Amino acid sequence: MTLQADAARAANTRKQLLEWFTGDQGENTMRVLMNERPLTAEQLRIAEQTRRATRPHTYQPGEVAREQVDISATARRLADIARVGTQFADLFLAEASMCDLVEQAGPSMPDQPLREDDPISPYGLVYFQKPLADIGTHLLPIEAMLWYPLPPQRPASIEEEGICILPWVSTETVARLTDQREIVGRVPKLYCTASVIWPYGNKWGQMIKGAPPPEGATPEHYQQLLAAFWALCKQDNVADQENGPGIKRGDSRRFANAGIRRPDQPVRIVSLQRRHTTRDPGTTGDSREVEWKHQWWVNGYWRNTYYSSIDSHRQQYIPGHWKGPEDKPVLGGEKVIAVKAPRKRPST
Repeated sequence: MTLQADAARAANTRKQLLEWFTGDQGENTMRVLMNERPLTAEQLRIAEQTRRATRPHTYQPGEVAREQVDISATARRLADIARVGTQFADLFLAEASMCDLVEQAGPSMPDQPLREDDPISPYGLVYFQKPLADIGTHLLPIEAMLWYPLPPQRPASIEEEGICILPWVSTETVARLTDQREIVGRVPKLYCTASVIWPYGNKWGQMIKGAPPPEGATPEHYQQLLAAFWALCKQDNVADQENGPGIKRGDSRRFANAGIRRPDQPVRIVSLQRRHTTRDPGTTGDSREVEWKHQWWVNGYWRNTYYSSIDSHRQQYIPGHWKGPEDKPVLGGEKVIAVKAPRKRPST
């Protein structure tokens, strides 16, 4: 599809995701992510009996039922927070080449503690034109990622400040893998597979009460990919950002009725910087002239760079580039073997 069509899909995706966090579906979604599915009346009766038998001296009648009420209230509050995060989210569309770079550079990005100013926007939703592979089974490609800050009025179980990350996959894919074809058409086209709560100051994997990811995947993978996307977007020598097509008046009205803030906000298209340079972007401006006799390819890499604006070191990606004069031979080029037919021996 074209960038314009995918930008329109990204805008519609935000409206669809709001449906996940509205009413009973929002609570049920968060209960699933919390791995706390509602108990039936029979399951509740058995749970109370089991609790009474295993803790006869401390058991209080109806305590399991009260715990279920607390879980339900927590799930509703988390759904409310996610809905607000979706309503305020700035929209981004990662163009296919940018998705390739995130997949290539993300896994090699060194770990660093999360800062409040690391995200490119406090609230954001990025739609990947080319879905990112999950690190485990590779059966649930990541179609989009939503992030938002945790508000002060959050559940008591979440003590630290930070952000919440929700990765989204194709509902069609989930239905096929789980043999639940009935969900297609009944829920939004994207399906939330996990939640990761990432406190400020913590590195990857240092989370609090995040929902378990799909089998074979890791919460660190989501954090690392999103952190790499944020860092790459901030580098003018790596990424270009431009506004996508304007939101149509009819769509803007639908978005406003759904509760979306700034319903006419265009989608920001993030694409790979294509300006060519032969200068090593990792140089420090040394004016010494060196007469190179070859040119060679330097693979992209991350470098810990000091930023005076924030008085801190952050990871900066140095894109792959050619080094050396363009008119010199390539060092380490492919070896070509010429195969010739054997000469015929002269007859005697």
